[in-house]
Amino acid sequence: METDLAQRLRNVTKEHLVLLIQELTSRHPTLTKEIENTLATLSAQPTNLTTDDEFSADTLVLRRPLSQPSSHSFNFDAYQQRLAGYPLRLQEGTSPQDIFDDLVVLLQEAEWRADQYDYQQALSTYALVIDYRLTLQDTILLNIFDRSIDEFMPVLAMLLSETSSLTTPDDDATIDRDIATIELISRRVRSELSPLLPTDKRQLWLQRLFSLWLKRLDNHYNEENLPEIMLEIAWSEDVVLLRALVEKELHIQPSSTHSNIVDFSRQSRTRVLEKFLRELPHP
Repeated sequence: METDLAQRLRNVTKEHLVLLIQELTSRHPTLTKEIENTLATLSAQPTNLTTDDEFSADTLVLRRPLSQPSSHSFNFDAYQQRLAGYPLRLQEGTSPQDIFDDLVVLLQEAEWRADQYDYQQALSTYALVIDYRLTLQDTILLNIFDRSIDEFMPVLAMLLSETSSLTTPDDDATIDRDIATIELISRRVRSELSPLLPTDKRQLWLQRLFSLWLKRLDNHYNEENLPEIMLEIAWSEDVVLLRALVEKELHIQPSSTHSNIVDFSRQSRTRVLEKFLRELPHP
């Protein structure tokens, strides 16, 4: 785990680093020769490290190497360790593209499981990836995760919408459905009028998506898909939860309330949340 000093050094500009070195060498002249020797050693060593300034998520290339998962068994702990190893791999020189490829494989396994009607394990994999993304601070990993989540969000949206609906609708309700949907319903073996995604798990997903939405707003993303997905999967009893989540965020005030500086980012965030609140149906 990085120290506070290491994290601060990663966030400063190159100009500030130069000024820092100049200040240190002026106060401690004996450091000059040592810094020169260290720089000479580092310059002679090849490195694959990518800095935040050099990396852009636009450079990542999406590949879909799998038609089915490498293993039919679902190992939650192994997947968790796989994700937790990304920061170290990045520090050791693994390219962002290689990490992105590995994450895509993991998400494609979830997609494959969903296609096989293994809904619970598919959702567990998606939840694991999103929950880990919510803990990230590293800019490169954030971009990798957001890019991969964006690629697979349509699949997750359909999966959440499907599992939030009733497994056995009334016969009259199937008349206007297309053939593919009727075939999908006919393959299910579930108790009558029992949702695939129970209320507690559905509301946990709503909270997860809401947290992801806030994180992306903080990163200045113009995010429209997540609010639509939440509205799509929410039942009437979930509206109270969504209202509470939005109102809690709206009541959070900046620490310097008397400042004359206008926080346009916070104003934009507030407008987006207020818009979502207006779109919520009445419970």
